[in-house]
Amino acid sequence: MLPARNRVRRVEPGGFAWSDPTTTVGVGVDVIAVPDPETVEYRVHIELATTSATHHTELVAHLKELGATHADEGRGDLPRTVLADPEGNDFCVLGPA
Repeated sequence: MLPARNRVRRVEPGGFAWSDPTTTVGVGVDVIAVPDPETVEYRVHIELATTSATHHTELVAHLKELGATHADEGRGDLPRTVLADPEGNDFCVLGPA
């Protein structure tokens, strides 16, 4: 079991759960249930948030050093880099908000 400081603090209606950012150290994961049936191979999509343009560049470089490959650039108004893990699963590194 996680230490008390790392447990989820609030559970909201509709399947959302957030850790308390004032006491949690590490990675926060938001799990969002969607009503649509999944029709593609990958059931989970990870998006990593960054805090600055420098942080984004450094994180993408680090992930590539760990074996990620470039898959695509973001589309639309959201700055992001799409990478693939060594098994081919896509994930995004989001630019700063």
